[in-house]
Amino acid sequence: MCTADGNLLLIHVPPEVEDDEKGDAGGAGARAPVAFFRAPSPIQALDCRGAEIALGCKSGAVRLLRAAVLLT
Repeated sequence: MCTADGNLLLIHVPPEVEDDEKGDAGGAGARAPVAFFRAPSPIQALDCRGAEIALGCKSGAVRLLRAAVLLT
């Protein structure tokens, strides 16, 4: 699961994966990101499919990323 905050891309483990690994299905509070990426300018568009992430920035820059942490 990916979210954008200004020029930061934050990568979170999906709650269902984290709950399965820890063995607790409760507590849907805010989870800290497991990885991040700083884009060259504020992120305007974001698409995440599996481990592949595409970013469109306000400056017109486009970044294609692969987040190995999402390959679980």
